[in-house]
Amino acid sequence: MARGIDATTATAVGETTTEPYYLIEIGFPTPSRISSAQTISWDSKTWIAASARVRISGDPTIELFNEATAIGQIILNNGSVGIGIDIFIGYQNDSAHPNPVHVFSGEMGQVSIGEEIKINCRRYAPVKTPRHYAMPPHCNHLPRPGTQINTKTGRIILERP
Repeated sequence: MARGIDATTATAVGETTTEPYYLIEIGFPTPSRISSAQTISWDSKTWIAASARVRISGDPTIELFNEATAIGQIILNNGSVGIGIDIFIGYQNDSAHPNPVHVFSGEMGQVSIGEEIKINCRRYAPVKTPRHYAMPPHCNHLPRPGTQINTKTGRIILERP
């Protein structure tokens, strides 16, 4: 049985491939923006080129070359646990998708610093609302619990948390 590929597939195989790159934003007091490719200007921000490897599956891991120990010093000065981190993925030579896509939002976890810096990231825990309650002594002029408020869409009964 003869096998082959159609003309559309053969043409697609011969086209330029797109290589992924990652943009990493670390939420230090002065944010650090790192690109795994060349230095890039995107979203009115400059992302500095650095040797970076990113693994996204599960809880992401980022490995950075500790060039001139600069990145390691920033982490040691600011700490790592709980610092926000965002990861974007973009594709070079892809005119159909020119903007990077946000793929992770979370926080830095454990970091090991040496010649290479390994950052273990954690996804943010789901947030339940409300996280803050409006009640005495901060809000003394609120109606008492049990007060009923009638609206066009229904009745609300105030409760104490």
